[in-house]
Amino acid sequence: MAAIYDAELPQGLIDDEALSALAARQHGAISRAQVYAAGGTRNTVRRRVRAKGWISASPDVFRIRGSVPTWRQSLMVAVLAWGPDAYVSHRAAGSLFGLPGLTEQPAELTVPRDRRRRGAPGIVHEGDVDALDCTVVDGIPVTTIARTLVDIAAVCDRDLVEEIYDDARARRLVGVRQMRWQMGRMRGRPGVAVIRAVVAARDGRGMPANRFETRLHRLIVHAGLPEPVIQHSIYDQTGRFVARPDLAYPDLRLAIEADGREPHERRTQFQRDRRRFNDLADLGWRIFFVTWQDLTDTPDEVVARLAAILRGAGTPGDWRPRSLGGSAR
Repeated sequence: MAAIYDAELPQGLIDDEALSALAARQHGAISRAQVYAAGGTRNTVRRRVRAKGWISASPDVFRIRGSVPTWRQSLMVAVLAWGPDAYVSHRAAGSLFGLPGLTEQPAELTVPRDRRRRGAPGIVHEGDVDALDCTVVDGIPVTTIARTLVDIAAVCDRDLVEEIYDDARARRLVGVRQMRWQMGRMRGRPGVAVIRAVVAARDGRGMPANRFETRLHRLIVHAGLPEPVIQHSIYDQTGRFVARPDLAYPDLRLAIEADGREPHERRTQFQRDRRRFNDLADLGWRIFFVTWQDLTDTPDEVVARLAAILRGAGTPGDWRPRSLGGSAR
């Protein structure tokens, strides 16, 4: 769109082209302050709202007509409404990073202390965000993954925090050193104690590859059964790598596989898995499969069957698991 003159503006030119480009980068949203910076005035805003070219999304933020309302647009509107140094944070930030259990959460932000914006949307947390704690995801100002994990630990239950942390580690979004550095910087803040306990529980151990494996490991431990090794590497007598089951009891040669394959899985992967399982059987390993449906619908049965296997293998202890109330969630 070419720049035009607005008859109501004595100073003349409004850079419509720049405004349109800016709105496109901001998911179809633009703030009153940005309009003024481009040469507009109150009359400019009023006239365009009346003409329905701009639609009010909050007292000082507008959606460009024709833009499709989306979840990301709602986050951008909230950030613009709260002004400079406001960042998407907590659960909404986790959703932007694609963390499990946090799909398209309502706008949640951290804004400078004592800032007030009447009518501005979002769940708001007051606090300063250091330059080291902020980044941009899809054009939206957001807290970094390490800062987000600490913030999430302050508002979510421990089990979900554990799943989120394991997922972030498995996807290489964050490392242990980075988390320790972040926790040190935020010492005493809400969420630090919880995330520190989660990080410590994984220290020096294997990491689950996904949320399914995290839940399965937690189910077994919470039921009072021996803790299995996560991602245990198995080699044959020649030192050749054979397999790395999701969970394992190496002394018993018992592997536990979280069987989450989809129906459309490639045949080559299916065949590769079967060869791997056959190699394990040749080495005297037994494989216990658990599906997602098993885990969510009949967790007590999963634990009871595993306990029976452990008893049959002569494992010391009377493995009669605690009831889980029919849920692994």
